[in-house]
Amino acid sequence: MPNNERELERGRRERRRNAGKQNRTRQRKPKSIPLTYGMKKAIAVAVGVVFLVVVIVILILVFSRDNAIAIYLNGTRMGVLRLSGNETLTANEIFNIARAQESSRVGTTVVTDDVVTVDRVRSGRNDFVTTDFVVGELRRNMVFKLETAAVYIDGQLAVIVINQHEAEAGLQRVKDRFHQTDELIDIREEYSRFVENVEIRTFITEETDDIYCGNQAYLLLGGDVEREWVYTVRADDTLGAIANDHGMRLERLISLNYPRFNVNTTIRPGDRITLVTEEPLLSVKTFEFREFIEIIPRPVEYVFIPEQPATFRRVINQGTDGEKRVTAFVVRINGFVQEEREIIGEPVVLRQPVTEIIERGGG
Repeated sequence: MPNNERELERGRRERRRNAGKQNRTRQRKPKSIPLTYGMKKAIAVAVGVVFLVVVIVILILVFSRDNAIAIYLNGTRMGVLRLSGNETLTANEIFNIARAQESSRVGTTVVTDDVVTVDRVRSGRNDFVTTDFVVGELRRNMVFKLETAAVYIDGQLAVIVINQHEAEAGLQRVKDRFHQTDELIDIREEYSRFVENVEIRTFITEETDDIYCGNQAYLLLGGDVEREWVYTVRADDTLGAIANDHGMRLERLISLNYPRFNVNTTIRPGDRITLVTEEPLLSVKTFEFREFIEIIPRPVEYVFIPEQPATFRRVINQGTDGEKRVTAFVVRINGFVQEEREIIGEPVVLRQPVTEIIERGGG
């Protein structure tokens, strides 16, 4: 082989050898640098600091979180309630609880101008109270007003009742006293009203005196009152007779009319005398459709016997009365009939009368 070829071959081998070395150098991994004691200590300190910071952040988040609500009445704290999970009471709910309990206690609707507010706070367990305690404090410190019902008679205040329902019940009991229950009367329909103008007005008040329950209102509204009026003397009247007829003592009648009249005064028709009599505070006028059983008188037939004397009398057939059912319209005031009965429709005959036959002398 000529020298030039050998040189070329040697050059190619050399280049392949160098290329192989470079590839092995690229594939070889660098050796890791060994950690010293100081480096390990620094890493441990860094990790500990990071962990401590995380713990502190978590503790701050936990202990700074609100765990209670404070209840205020007009800006004054009434108590602190512990939060239970995500549940909490609103100011309106607490206010309604207090108002409902007070309404139940007094027996009527209550209102107030006080304002209840709540605020989320962080508090210790020793500060916590119960909901009942807070509601009790609110009721003791709130100024409640009562929604009452006033009964007016002819525009004049008669009585204040705890609520409208009690007032209506008391007035209905006054009406019920004059419902008639005769044994022979079948009540088909009945309607009643007061003679006086009676109305119920609701109003708000802070006063609790002179407020009645329904039963007390009934006793008052169903009672009697003294009314002063003027009587015109008629013929044959005397002071004693006038006093007696109107349930008065003669001494009181004279005291009301002194000095115009005394025990020795002779009264004349047309004189006007002041009287004071007891009358119902409320008069009830009833309009009733009633059914009455009325008697149909038996007819009488006479048979004259000429040969018998005029004093002769003998019943041949006893006969019987008949019965009929009559529907009538009746108007009463305080149970006393004020108008004559008006027959409504045709009577229904229940039993026909039987004629009575009597023999009489014709002499």
